[in-house]
Amino acid sequence: MLNKEDFIHKFNDYPDKKILEIFQSTEDYSNEAREAVNMIIKQRGGITVITDNIKNEEKIKEEVSRIREEAGKLFAKDKTKDVVKRQIASDIIAQKQVNEIINEQHKEYEEFLRDTSIDSKTIALAITGMVIATCVGGAGWGLQLIFSHKTFYLLLIGLVLLCFGIVSSITKKTMKNKIVLLTSLLAVVFSILLGYLLFWQIGYQG
Repeated sequence: MLNKEDFIHKFNDYPDKKILEIFQSTEDYSNEAREAVNMIIKQRGGITVITDNIKNEEKIKEEVSRIREEAGKLFAKDKTKDVVKRQIASDIIAQKQVNEIINEQHKEYEEFLRDTSIDSKTIALAITGMVIATCVGGAGWGLQLIFSHKTFYLLLIGLVLLCFGIVSSITKKTMKNKIVLLTSLLAVVFSILLGYLLFWQIGYQG
């Protein structure tokens, strides 16, 4: 069983919010744990200081979310980083941190644009991925029919994941890209058709 010193060592790494939760539900803890949490609260300046710290942390989180949202909207309007940095300010966090948030949001937005962009290379790679996925998926779908004469619909989930995975890995883009999504869905359909074609040609072998 842990003594007071053990609990102090354990609770020392807890954030203020967790310490406050323990303090507010002391009936769920032993006397040693209650003494330990009271000691830590005292070391951190008292319950009022801890409560204020938690409120400040929540304010900062809300402010970060606001900045990210505003920056995202401005980037969507083709505003540059410099323009966005001039238009967004904060009374809660330092401008340096505001700029860091904007830089991060700009990086995410550029990645989103790269991921969703469609050009001739993307189309060519997506079609290549669709063909490969159709061949692999069709072979697998056909084998289940040939050797079991049954359709395991659970395997349909695997087929979908396989086709999406192949197309996505070849194009280096996610399902947010419309051409990747379309060719992946077509690969699923073509795989099923190819599987049945193989079954009709070879027949049941179980």
